[in-house]
Amino acid sequence: LTLISYDPLTLTLSPSRRGRGDIFSLAPFEGEGQGGGGRRQELENGSASRRVIVKWRHDRNRYLPSPGAVMARPASAAPARIDALDLLRGVGIALMILYHLSWDLSFFGYAEVDLFNDPFWLAARTFIVSIFLVASGISHALARRAAIDPQKFLNRFTRILAAAIVVTIATATVFQEGFVFFGILHNLAIASLLIAVFAGLPYWAVALCGAAVIFLGLDVNLSFFDIRQLAWIGFAANPPFSVDYVPIFPWFGATLLGFAFMQLLLGSPGIMGRLEGWKPGGRIPDLLRWMGQKTLLIYLIHQPILFGALWVLDKISVR
Repeated sequence: LTLISYDPLTLTLSPSRRGRGDIFSLAPFEGEGQGGGGRRQELENGSASRRVIVKWRHDRNRYLPSPGAVMARPASAAPARIDALDLLRGVGIALMILYHLSWDLSFFGYAEVDLFNDPFWLAARTFIVSIFLVASGISHALARRAAIDPQKFLNRFTRILAAAIVVTIATATVFQEGFVFFGILHNLAIASLLIAVFAGLPYWAVALCGAAVIFLGLDVNLSFFDIRQLAWIGFAANPPFSVDYVPIFPWFGATLLGFAFMQLLLGSPGIMGRLEGWKPGGRIPDLLRWMGQKTLLIYLIHQPILFGALWVLDKISVR
């Protein structure tokens, strides 16, 4: 038996007879493998790779399963975290903290930063938001390696939606007319529902849909959508001012591109094995990975801390 790539679950491989010809079957060891008698070999390894491709040598023949054969994870088996994805999120949240600090310094008059018109800051915002949305698409694709647990999905959706509502209320209190009526958290919440429509498509079709969403969001500008009740869709010619505005069009396209990218990688067991096995070392990568695992919490608390500290400093300082 030659193992080419493997699953972290303990597997049972059992050759079995069904009519004429030999076949083999794979099943989690917690249940019985399909088929009858024959030798049984139990394999166990810590890799997080999902695909299992094996060669079984029989005394008379050699059999190679289809490259598309997949050992699906049971719903109870949580996929292992991928450090590279946590690191990506951590970089995103670190850049967002710096971006918001720049905005706060400008708001209190400690720096002159034009975040809404300067090409550099506009590009920086686009880059930071794209990191989070692409990472979200990647996460959705990874989550579908196993059967979706409706309760876990509902809990996650509720947390994000509740956090979005908190942001709306808080910014309405502080910024009034510039409050966040559809920011990045609102986008993430709605995207988690919309992504199900595309989950059954091949990666190239999802990528094309993502590109179409981006194109439409950049090209369609209609004054009919200028009111807040419709501006969240993304077709507004002059959307109401908001300190954070991330409409479905074009931004949902970034989520779809992330989803398609991970779909493509999941079809390449060798690449996925290397990606899942990559463990960056060092204090900074460790800190960024930790931040990537706590993005929602950090997102909610970092701006009140920064803004509050500068507000106190502004009150006690003499300028």
